[in-house]
Amino acid sequence: MAEQGNDHTSALQFNADEIAARRFWVDEPFGRNASRFWLGWLYQLVSDYGRSILRPLIGLLAVVTTFSALFYAGAQSTDPKAAWARECHGSVDKAELELQPTDKLTEALSLSIRNALIFDRSDTSRRTYGCLYGLVDNGRSGAIPTWVGKLSLLESLLSAIFLFLIGLALRNMFRLG
Repeated sequence: MAEQGNDHTSALQFNADEIAARRFWVDEPFGRNASRFWLGWLYQLVSDYGRSILRPLIGLLAVVTTFSALFYAGAQSTDPKAAWARECHGSVDKAELELQPTDKLTEALSLSIRNALIFDRSDTSRRTYGCLYGLVDNGRSGAIPTWVGKLSLLESLLSAIFLFLIGLALRNMFRLG
């Protein structure tokens, strides 16, 4: 009825109330419709039923921060004498241009942000993986650890969910106006 009258504020509130009312009455946490129970609870927690922009934004920032710390913790030491460490301490790329020195923390954050925003640039990826995990010369020396690929996939998935929830909240906000 609220949808037919174009009362979007009431429609959003009724939807939130309906999902909340199902909990414990129709959906049970460890029984019937358990997945619906827990997904409804998570939907409320992380996005206030699609009405909050701040909650999913905080979640996205938490994902980037957490995965940056994991990538940083798993990085090799950056001994400047190691052949691959030149990726961290400034090196010459294919165009013979001097790269600016960087560090593991910056590269871990860079990798996490690229995973979160779901885009990639191969020239910076080579440098990032070289600095963190010892890849040099187009990947011929060293290898990216398997756990890095798995964590990157997980981070991309979680980030996509939070980006979707941010978009949903923006849509709902502009629909109200």
